[in-house]
Amino acid sequence: MAVENIGSVQPFSAGVESVNNAVTRKNGTEFDINDFFKLMIAQLQNQSIDNTVDNTKFITQMAQFSTLTQISELTKSMQSSMSIALIGKTVSISTIGADGLAQTITGTVEKVSFFNGQPYLYVGDKYYEFSQVTDVTK
Repeated sequence: MAVENIGSVQPFSAGVESVNNAVTRKNGTEFDINDFFKLMIAQLQNQSIDNTVDNTKFITQMAQFSTLTQISELTKSMQSSMSIALIGKTVSISTIGADGLAQTITGTVEKVSFFNGQPYLYVGDKYYEFSQVTDVTK
């Protein structure tokens, strides 16, 4: 069974039969270094005796995972900085209304709060995710 790409990380080359059992996701999307090591152990346990895994591939995969992790952390840091810079600015926010239709809300960002590392903007009388901002004025 082939392992699918994780973001920009290339799939492992050895056949891994129990990868799905070896990896437990934290919230459905994020992997940490422990998950990477679980994948590596599953790869080692399930490699063919005729086709062993090259050590340089492990180093390459580790470097790719490290780079992906650092990019993810940089993105979170940038979102935090940008959301704080929006305080006092007028923004347009795209959201789904109670009727299920898309709507745009425009208002001034009064404050920013963080929950689980994600920034939430307080506009009007409600919090919105930073990713919902579609336009910034003033």
